[in-house]
Amino acid sequence: MLNTLIQKAVIWPLIWLGAVFYLKSGKQARWIFEKIRTPRSLYLTARNMLHFHLGIPRIAGWISMTIEPAAVCNLTCEYCARGKDKNWTGARPTFMDWALFTKIIDEAPRSIETVCLAGIGEPLMHPRIIDMIEYASNSGRLVYMFSNGTLLEGELLERLAASPLDVLNVSIEPDVESARRYRGVEYDEVAENVRAFAARKGPGQTLNLALVMNEMHEDRICRFEEEWRAIVDHVKISPQMGLGAVDSDISKQACSELWRGNMDIKTNGNISVCCFDSLEDLTVGNAATDNLNEVINHTALHTLLQRVATGDLPERCRRCTSACFTRKDIARMTQKAANRRQQ
Repeated sequence: MLNTLIQKAVIWPLIWLGAVFYLKSGKQARWIFEKIRTPRSLYLTARNMLHFHLGIPRIAGWISMTIEPAAVCNLTCEYCARGKDKNWTGARPTFMDWALFTKIIDEAPRSIETVCLAGIGEPLMHPRIIDMIEYASNSGRLVYMFSNGTLLEGELLERLAASPLDVLNVSIEPDVESARRYRGVEYDEVAENVRAFAARKGPGQTLNLALVMNEMHEDRICRFEEEWRAIVDHVKISPQMGLGAVDSDISKQACSELWRGNMDIKTNGNISVCCFDSLEDLTVGNAATDNLNEVINHTALHTLLQRVATGDLPERCRRCTSACFTRKDIARMTQKAANRRQQ
């Protein structure tokens, strides 16, 4: 009860204010709140961001962990890293080995409070995904997962609804046209699965819809949010990311992603500090061979942060076009759509 009160009365307001100030949009606060639920993780995040702004090549502490259960997917979404980085295919195991997964959870630094099951593949394709959720939850951590929603049906749906999963984020498009164009899937089928899970989800489970913003969507967001307002807990909007030519006409400013305090672990155990590092160019360790509590002091991590802080960006970062479509753009486009609706 006390923890819930602290989250609602202290943590959430501070995160919302931080999102408004730092990301120029309160809508992005929900993404942050999934990972920051206690004063400790809020404190570590503040220190991490301070280190970023001061150019200090060090992370004060890990606050979250993203584990990739599967490197295979049943969709080929247009803006997914699977489509943009075709060379990754076959470079790592299709599914994460169970022994590696349990080692990761058992060795995770105590400061990590949330575990996200996501990555370049569809987590629900892993044959032991429910076991993964239960094992991670038994470690005392918040567990959330991203899914494309296409497999969210039948027995798997029932088992997921009965599992200790805390948050399910379903990636979706706002309508039939964009679902076919960007994901090659029928919107109505995914929507039906989402509604079915919403009707069966367990007490305390949160169901969110995750929408990747692009220019095609800007006049459809408000209608989409209204359609789902009474069904899901939140609709979250994220910027479209991509890769361009090296030194293309994009912003080359330092990226705070590397200071976020998220340990991103692939199916082969490779550890990155970037959620978009599909080719493992920014690897700073390996969970199969390294003690996770020592990664924060690895020379590879220090060197990477030093390079980015001084503007000597790795090729991967120099190709990243996420700066072309920032969170400020999301706020602008969402407001633009709202203004059109009022006219």
